[in-house]
Amino acid sequence: MSLRRLGSTDCEISPIGLGCLQFAQGQGMAGRIYSPLDAAATTEIVRTALSCGVNWFD
Repeated sequence: MSLRRLGSTDCEISPIGLGCLQFAQGQGMAGRIYSPLDAAATTEIVRTALSCGVNWFD
């Protein structure tokens, strides 16, 4: 995946990011919106994103 410059910084990020709110293990507002993911599922999602070139996590 090609990277793009973030504004006027030297940082380069992927054009696709991964939202991580659901990784909150059922805590806070995320727990009221999403079913919690276990640590194994979270790890697999992050590893897959990284292997696809994603380097922007929100």
